[in-house]
Amino acid sequence: MIKFSKKLSQYSYVLAFDLAKHLSGYSLIDINNNKVLLAGVIDTEKAHSEFVWDYFYNQVINVMEKCLNKIGANNAGSVFITKERLPNQNGRFSTILTLQGLAQAHAVFDLAATHSGIDIYDYDGVHSTSVKAYFKTLTGIDKPQKEDIAKYIQDKFNDFNFKDYSLDVTDSVAVALTLINKKWNADITEKIKEIKKEQKDAKSQTKVNKLSENIKFLEGLKK
Repeated sequence: MIKFSKKLSQYSYVLAFDLAKHLSGYSLIDINNNKVLLAGVIDTEKAHSEFVWDYFYNQVINVMEKCLNKIGANNAGSVFITKERLPNQNGRFSTILTLQGLAQAHAVFDLAATHSGIDIYDYDGVHSTSVKAYFKTLTGIDKPQKEDIAKYIQDKFNDFNFKDYSLDVTDSVAVALTLINKKWNADITEKIKEIKKEQKDAKSQTKVNKLSENIKFLEGLKK
């Protein structure tokens, strides 16, 4: 897990996922050149219901292998993985069963990501509310919907043909952009706040100094 341990500048690519029980979108983005290099969906409805999660696991691994083939195996250390976060509760248009299926998808995905050998930002992911908040600032739309986000992404990455893909793919791109341009620094800022609070309660100067060094290290990780 690279959260709070590495700089974004150490990576050239991000492989992002928008997970779902049936259709999971993914995209490989060249961070430095601002390009989408690879995209697609994992469709578990193609699998026999008895083996759906085995199928999903293998498909995730296949996507990660495609990613490495695209950028070259020698660049394996320059790519990291992120995903949209599992919601804490079912939404207005989903059921408990849907949420359970999504939780299973996340669990299988985390296992595949661990076995892939590719770095992962963290196992929590980027919350959908963070994505919408970020794209609110980009689009000027108070409550941007999937279609609004997709249009922005299609315009931004106009050299990639998104017409053949579902909104699950543009959602995965949105997750990556939110992490890179907002969440990366926001996570560090929040962690520093926690450490500063711990500093105030520290009982020794040695502890204070150690925490100060940690803060300095974290500040150096900001984009």
